Amino acid sequence: MSVNLEIKGNLARLLATENLVVEHRNVDTASFDVERRILTLPNWKKASNTVYDLLVSHEVGHALFTDNIDWREQYPDIPQDFVNIVEDARIERLMKKKYGGLSRTFFRGYQELNDEDFFCVKDTKYETLSLIDRINLYFKIGAFHQIPFNDDEEEFLTQISLAETFDDVLRISQSLYEYVNEKKEQQDVPSLNSSQEENSSGEEGENEEQEGENGAEQNQETQENQKSESKQGNEKDLNDEENEGVSDENAPSNGGIQPDQSDKNELESKTSRSFNEKAKQLNDKLASEVAYVEIPEFDLNYLVIPNSHIHDLCDKYYSNPCLKSDYDFLLEDYPKFKKSAEREVSYLVKEFECKKSADQYARATTAKTGVLDTSKLHTYKYNDDLFRKVSVLPDGKNHGLIFIFDWSGSMCDYLLDTYKQLCSLIWFCRKVSIPFEVYSFTSEVSAYMEYDANHTPTYEPKENFLIPEKSFRLMNILTSQVNNRELEKQMKMLWVLCSSYQKRYGYVPNHMQLSGTPLGESMMAMNQIVPQFVSRYKVQKANVVFLTDGEGYNNPHGYKRTHYYNNEECIGAKYSRQTVIRNRKNGRMYPAYNDRDFSRYAKVLMTYLKDAFPYVNFINFRIAASKELSGCYQQYGDSNVPYDKVKEQFRKEKFVSFTTSGFDKFFVLSSNSVNVDTEFEVEENATKAKIKNAFAKSLNNKKANKKVLNEFITLVS
Repeated sequence: MSVNLEIKGNLARLLATENLVVEHRNVDTASFDVERRILTLPNWKKASNTVYDLLVSHEVGHALFTDNIDWREQYPDIPQDFVNIVEDARIERLMKKKYGGLSRTFFRGYQELNDEDFFCVKDTKYETLSLIDRINLYFKIGAFHQIPFNDDEEEFLTQISLAETFDDVLRISQSLYEYVNEKKEQQDVPSLNSSQEENSSGEEGENEEQEGENGAEQNQETQENQKSESKQGNEKDLNDEENEGVSDENAPSNGGIQPDQSDKNELESKTSRSFNEKAKQLNDKLASEVAYVEIPEFDLNYLVIPNSHIHDLCDKYYSNPCLKSDYDFLLEDYPKFKKSAEREVSYLVKEFECKKSADQYARATTAKTGVLDTSKLHTYKYNDDLFRKVSVLPDGKNHGLIFIFDWSGSMCDYLLDTYKQLCSLIWFCRKVSIPFEVYSFTSEVSAYMEYDANHTPTYEPKENFLIPEKSFRLMNILTSQVNNRELEKQMKMLWVLCSSYQKRYGYVPNHMQLSGTPLGESMMAMNQIVPQFVSRYKVQKANVVFLTDGEGYNNPHGYKRTHYYNNEECIGAKYSRQTVIRNRKNGRMYPAYNDRDFSRYAKVLMTYLKDAFPYVNFINFRIAASKELSGCYQQYGDSNVPYDKVKEQFRKEKFVSFTTSGFDKFFVLSSNSVNVDTEFEVEENATKAKIKNAFAKSLNNKKANKKVLNEFITLVS
């Protein structure tokens, strides 16, 4: 059974009762950074869920109970292995004590590791192992083996079993270190004394047989021989140290540990080293390295170009007498469209009020007033409810709408038709007194040249953070903060701009040039835009609507690199094959995406937003040609719904909607339908057949449009 890494991360946070940062990397074994609070778990390809649970529980034990101190300053001589093994035993015991169910997890996990011989002791005699190795085995797989200890060593086991604090661990490790050194000295002293006695007896016998001069020469020769033997011994020790760990092909195998070498270094745990070597074999070398990143925060003072600035520049541009006739020409169809849209807007208002009233009625409750109902007093013997009642209708929620209008070059052919849909929604908001803000995203530098000539950065590049386009800005093209007269003037201005693009007329201000598609950046910016909007208008239920005709691009993430010229560190940008976005506020890690899959990237960003703002609906209106439907279905559609069925609906109704894209609703609108006039118009002296066809066409268009609007109103009400 495959291990669900996200679930294991959630388990770690639950056990730690803390929003730990959990990362899954190509490492040999699990580890925990006590200072940065980062839990790293390996991508083991063969590890079972039980072993993973053991790893998680063990490392969470460090998060909960290991002190973030540098103990080497107070205990510089204690070997690292001594502290690690004693501390592992303490934190695992405390975790079992805190969570009783973990006892079985640790037992079964170490049972699996023992069966796989992770500590390489299968054919090893335990009495040949060092004390620290035997202690390590006792507290990890002691339930499956008989580990021998003498009386003094049993006392250490008792002390470790009773350790409560990290100070206790250091104290026990110090005592253990002193005990091992003392035993080693006791083993070395007898051999040294016997050698001295033999030399002494030999020298005395020779002195009795030889005269003083010969004795002096013999003593000098003996001293030289001793120096030579000592030098050879030192060279042998150095060679042993250099060749330590190098196996002899003819040497017998004992599970990775040689009995004749077990006493060479009592200060090092060979079972821990064997465990690490075994763990390397489980690591999935083919797994892509995962980049863990976060979403940056924008400075809205420079990110958002104010509404007044945009329209002041437009007024200045179109005030040129040479453009007066062109402006009037492009505006000719606006009054006609506004009149034709009145019915559509009225329909929106009606549906919205009905949905809102139905919602209020569904939430109505009946409450007691606390005043006796005298008409029921005579029923006191068999009726406990004698109070008057009142129906309580909850107040309607305050709604708000944020629109993100695609201002990219690919929108050129659909800009005016998409703007018509936006106009209907703006008039609807105005009629029902819903506050709104309309932003157009842009990556064109000319959009903010006159607003911010210094090109002030809108965010601070950081390592392991997504890097948006530097020129990305949001233009606040429409807002409910202006009065009706000013709003009408601004809407006419935008009508002229959109008409100029779609009709290839060419007269547009420099700051309103079309650009690329920083759609991902726009989604990231909603993390600051939404709370600002909610706070400004006291909104209880907000809706964010994207109107686009395509996809954006994935953003790179920052990493530290050295500048080539001055050798200074700076933040560079790079893409990773697998990227995971994490949210430090809720501790969630979102599914990985690759650097070329924008639909998955967008889904992650939208899921991130929905977690942050559960009271907000996110809706997307995607304009697509018939040939683009297949791509939209593959990227955003539900695989459980056959494509043929989706295609048939798109052909008949000119739209389809998806709910598996990260958005609450992802509408795909036919590009052939957005520019169709829904008014019933026929030529004079038209035949009955032409009148019938025009009428049927008008009804079909209105029917399809009403279905879209009805679904939209259901979401926003």
